[in-house]
Amino acid sequence: MSRPVLKLRPEPFTQLMHRRGITSKTGMAQHLGVNRATLSRILNGHADPGHRFVAGFQRAFPGELLNVYFTTS
Repeated sequence: MSRPVLKLRPEPFTQLMHRRGITSKTGMAQHLGVNRATLSRILNGHADPGHRFVAGFQRAFPGELLNVYFTTS
């Protein structure tokens, strides 16, 4: 049996950026503590978010529910 894979939900994630006034992928990457290329690959579905990405998300947006922005497949 395969392990579940964590996936980012791009639409709610992009909406969060706009609500918080973050206007660029570079700015969001800085909030998350990852580089811009990593964020772009995850947003485009070419990579899955890892523990550092999720931890950065929780630090940057502590009041947000993870299940709104992430799903498993």
